[in-house]
Order: sequence, then structure tokens, then C-alpha cells
Amino acid sequence: MEKEQEENNNDVGGVSNPFEFFKQHRFDEEVDLNGWFLGPITACEMSSEFSSSIIVRLLLANNSLGNEGGKAIAQGLEENFSVRELDLSENMLGQNAVSSIAEMLNKNQTLEKLNLSRNNLTDPDVESLLASLCRKTVLLKELDLSHNILCDQFAKQMSIVLEKNFVLEKLLINSNQLEVTGLQALLPGLRKTKTLSALNISWNYLRDQGAEILGELIAGNRSLVEISACGNLFTPQAASFIAKGVANNSRLKVLRIGQNLIRNTGAFEFVNVFISEGGLSESGMPTTVLEILDINGTIVDEKFKELVETELSERFPSVKVVNFSLVERVTADRKNL
Repeated sequence: MEKEQEENNNDVGGVSNPFEFFKQHRFDEEVDLNGWFLGPITACEMSSEFSSSIIVRLLLANNSLGNEGGKAIAQGLEENFSVRELDLSENMLGQNAVSSIAEMLNKNQTLEKLNLSRNNLTDPDVESLLASLCRKTVLLKELDLSHNILCDQFAKQMSIVLEKNFVLEKLLINSNQLEVTGLQALLPGLRKTKTLSALNISWNYLRDQGAEILGELIAGNRSLVEISACGNLFTPQAASFIAKGVANNSRLKVLRIGQNLIRNTGAFEFVNVFISEGGLSESGMPTTVLEILDINGTIVDEKFKELVETELSERFPSVKVVNFSLVERVTADRKNL
């Protein structure tokens, strides 16, 4: 009874004293300190305990760490052999903190998943991080750089990473400022990567020109299993570009292109092109293995639903079109949109 009371008191103290809470839970598999506003001083205190902890998932999002706090966390993890997932999103990190994280990755042999989203990072801020990812000793499998301010120079360096890195499997760069030029800069690496299986490039102002590039990339890539390209101002014409690539890709299983401007016309265009382009290769193998087409937020009519349930279902029974909004009739004529 006394022991239970003592643990309860420690939990109460932990709420007001995050360092004490961390010490109490440093032998748990997961420590969730998201939104505790630790600040750099508490981060420094915590980092001294990392070498003796057995934490696997360390969640430190939204803690106002800044450069000093981010640097302390990174230095503390240099000799840690348990943490596999680290969330440092929304912490006002800058170039100094990211440089320390890069140095940590060169020494740490266990970290597999890193989240640096929502830190307002720019191209120069992440140069050292991307340079470290070119080293064979870095074993990071998932990297989240979404919701930052990354542009062309980042894309060029990331392309080099994708060419040289044989470990990275998932890359989230949605909600940045890549635009068409950034996607073009990424192309060499995306064409050559052999391990990247999931890519999120949503909300990057790619427009139809970017969709054409994306379609060509999809047709030639043989590693990506899942692509998200939502919210990129794609029109109905963009849907046909992407569909041609998907119909000739024998690896891609999930495609998300919701929250665009493809409308009912583009949905029809995608399915029709997909049906006409997809089939069997000369060796008798299917040219496409698509399973999920997510067009979230796209308003379609009954005729589109009928096309999906008849022609598409008959030719490609494994393909599911999901998250569309169905109305009996779309007001504007789909041929004139």
C-alpha cells in the first residue's frame, strides 16, 4: 500500500517535474513527453540519463527545446543503444541542433525513425543531416521532414542521399516548398533508389507539370510501394499523366492523390487511362499491382461509381477506389471542366 502511494506521489510530482518523471520511466519501452514544454535546461538534465535507459520510443514533440535543447538530446543519444524512434517535431530546432543530430547519427547504431517536422527548417539547416545520411554507418529507415521550408537545394542534396543510401525506406517531405523545380531535382535519386518504399510529397505546389514528371517517375521506379501526392493543385489533365505511370508500374500498391482539383473529370480520366494502359507485360506478368487509389475529397457522380464497379472491377479486381464523395449528378459537364 505504501509503495503504491509512493508511486502515485511520484506520478504527481512527474507532472510538475518532467525530469523526475523521465527518471522514473526511463526503463519503460515508451516515454511520451510530447507537449510538456521541457525547454533546454530539462533537456540537458534528461540527456545525462540516456546511456542507462532502455527506452525504445522517445517522444519529445512540442517542447520548446531550441538549438541548445536539441543539441543536448542528440549528444545524450550518441552512446544510447535502445532508442529506435525519436520525435523532435515542433521544437524550434535550427542549424546547430540539426548538426548535432547528424553527428549523433554517425555514432548511434540503433535509431531507425526520426521526426523533425514543424521546425521551420530551411535548406542550409539540413545540409549536415543529409550529408550524414550518405554514410554507410547511418541506419535510419524513416525520416520525417514535413511541414518545413525546404526547397530546391534540399531536393538536390536529397537526391544524392537516395542514390547512395541503401537503408532509408520512408521519406516524408510533405508541406514544404519543393514545387516543380524541387521535384525535378529529386528525380535522379528517386529513379535510382532501391530501398525507398514510401514517399509523401503532398502539399508542395507541384501542379500539372509536376504531375507529368511524377507519372514518368512512377513508370520507371521499382522500389516505391506507397506514394502520397495530395493537395498539389492537380487538374483533370494531371490525373491522366499519373495514371499512365501507375498502369506501368509493377511495384506501387497505394496511391493517394486526394485534395487536388481533378474533380469528376479527372477521376474518369484516371480510371479510363488506367484501364487502357494496364494489362500484361510481354512476359505475361501484370504491368500494375495497384490496390488502393485514394481520391479523398473528390466529388464524383453515379456514372463514375458504375465505371469503377464494372469495367475497373472486371479488369483489375484487386484495385479499390476509396474516400471519394458521391453525388447523383455532377452539375458541370465533366468534358468541359
